[in-house]
Amino acid sequence: MSTIIKLLPYQIPHAWEAIKLAAVRSQEVSPSALPEVCQRLLHELLSDTVQCFLSLDDDRTILQIALTQVQVHRITGQKELVVTGLYSFRLMQDNDALECMTLFRQVAQSQGCSRIVAGSRNARLWKLYENLGFREASRNYVYLMEGSNGQQQV
Repeated sequence: MSTIIKLLPYQIPHAWEAIKLAAVRSQEVSPSALPEVCQRLLHELLSDTVQCFLSLDDDRTILQIALTQVQVHRITGQKELVVTGLYSFRLMQDNDALECMTLFRQVAQSQGCSRIVAGSRNARLWKLYENLGFREASRNYVYLMEGSNGQQQV
């Protein structure tokens, strides 16, 4: 059985290295973007515009880290809880996923959100989200202005 806690802004520096590792790995941050991404994330965590939740075991070892942010949908104007990062330091079991979903629902309800949005490039997380009742809403594609994008230059 694990315990999930929300870190308050003043607690962020104590867990920063683990949070940074989780964010970088869950969001697959490129090395060139690392300083800017970490600086922005730290600022958002300290200002409580991004929230950090830790799942701890009985020895208070960090098992999972979830990063969330309440946003207003740009078209509908409705509030939504966005899971910006979910990272596990061990293989997530079904009960771990259910605990995360319970947390997400509670946070979304308390913030007046009409939905929970989660995204990832990790196929295992896609399956986890689907098993929790999420459905695919869209796919995003990115074209890098620098580099070949895997294509021949014309």
